[in-house]
Amino acid sequence: MRVKNSAKWCEYSKIRRYFFAVIIFAVIFLMRYSLHPLMGEYMPYELFFYAGVITGFFWGGGSGGIIVLLGTIAGNYYFVEPYQEFTAHTVADVVSIADYLASCFLVIITIEYLQRARYKSELLLRVSESRYMTLLRRENQRLLLEREILKNN
Repeated sequence: MRVKNSAKWCEYSKIRRYFFAVIIFAVIFLMRYSLHPLMGEYMPYELFFYAGVITGFFWGGGSGGIIVLLGTIAGNYYFVEPYQEFTAHTVADVVSIADYLASCFLVIITIEYLQRARYKSELLLRVSESRYMTLLRRENQRLLLEREILKNN
């Protein structure tokens, strides 16, 4: 059975989900910025990856993707030398960023797919239970009617 509204598995509106994403991005950015004196250029995108995956799990792939994209831009600008500049990168840097983005979006898309499948199975279970209850009621009505007919004969 095809379920057309399986994309609506998240109960929050799109505006609220993207608002959550921006707030979570800001919190994660402030955390990473405060850790920057200790970490330096080491792992500039990791916290954004974790935040994107967790946000994608709870509020959908779009929200997780926003965090990953904003985190890539912010991480590249604030946490990669030369700091607070967008400069030409080496081929290795570009490949590393592309690999990071591909990994992030692969995980987020997989989570979105699994959430939609879970929601679809819940909807189909509800439909199945509803149909079963309808079938039981009709069968009970048929048995009562049959019993009444036999009683009158």
